[in-house]
Amino acid sequence: MRRPSKLAIWRGVSGIFGWKRPPNGEFWFRMDAKWALSSLAGLLSISIVATAQTNPAATLPPQQFADLGECVLESGAVIADCKIGFVTLGKLNAERSNAILFPTFYGGNTGHIVPYLGPGKLVDTHKFFVIVVDSFGNGISSSPSNSTKQPGEAFPAMSIRDMVRQQKRMLDREFKIERLHAVMGVSMGAMQAFEWAAWSPNSADKFVAIAGSPQLATYDLALWDTHSRLFRLMIDCQCQTPAQLFAGMRLLNNWETNAGAPLAQREKVLGDIANAKFDIRLAHDRLLQLGAMIGHDVSRNMDGDMQKAAAAVGNKMFVIVGAKDIIVTPGPALSFAKLAGAKTLEIATCGHDIPRCQSDTINAAVNEFLRR
Repeated sequence: MRRPSKLAIWRGVSGIFGWKRPPNGEFWFRMDAKWALSSLAGLLSISIVATAQTNPAATLPPQQFADLGECVLESGAVIADCKIGFVTLGKLNAERSNAILFPTFYGGNTGHIVPYLGPGKLVDTHKFFVIVVDSFGNGISSSPSNSTKQPGEAFPAMSIRDMVRQQKRMLDREFKIERLHAVMGVSMGAMQAFEWAAWSPNSADKFVAIAGSPQLATYDLALWDTHSRLFRLMIDCQCQTPAQLFAGMRLLNNWETNAGAPLAQREKVLGDIANAKFDIRLAHDRLLQLGAMIGHDVSRNMDGDMQKAAAAVGNKMFVIVGAKDIIVTPGPALSFAKLAGAKTLEIATCGHDIPRCQSDTINAAVNEFLRR
């Protein structure tokens, strides 16, 4: 694989932050520095939900797998020995009408989602049967890191729609559920909810997308393409320098807080960055999911007509965004909701972190929507 040049990586970063290079070759900012530092954090963030590392294995439902044989993708490529991981919470009713599908976000697994489910939480598992699905490329469902026949680069690229189509196969095979009560997700999981809604609007009564998008905005494309290039660089050089860059970006995600941190914490920052590590074996997994997000566009099989995609969904959808989200910017989701006449909730604070820091507001709103 050809190593991405320093210029290519610079162009990606400058596209995100609006940096320019004047004739003398010195770099400078053209925007408020505080905003730039806050934006830079997006390169590392997987989803803020992933910060909830309160999921000891003893508290999780049993991990299950659906063995799907071969999974044929949109491209015609095939995943051999294809499997989807999932866990379930709650009980499926006799009518099989209370099931909710909840795909995982970028880099996340079912263990990250489970702490947000239960009575008084995002989904009441006393009322609903929740199927939390491990998205392809998370190291649990079929992924470059766990495939014996197609490891690493041999694993085929896929789309968000490929993820959704194979989830439908899993539901048919494992649960015989013809119609879900809802499909919902956060971040890349919400992208899958958008895809479900546009691709198969009659597959569920409701769709809930939190901090997701039906089509990445130009900012998002620059962000995730740069992220992708850094992972490719990590694979090519077999080195940890990209991981150290990511670690610095994670700290910048809390720039306002860290700026006033005690001296002891400030002295620790550079050491944390220098000592950061990432398991390079998982880099291909991240690239698979990044590629799916970068190519995501629910209108691409509808002649690029987002109005047509939205019309099929209508008011069955609830779109929740962070007004200041710089990981998945809210514009495309709000535009889609307006076209569809869908319910929306725009959270003024917290950006992409809304599922955690505004959990009371979002939990109440989602529970009310699911009950309607």
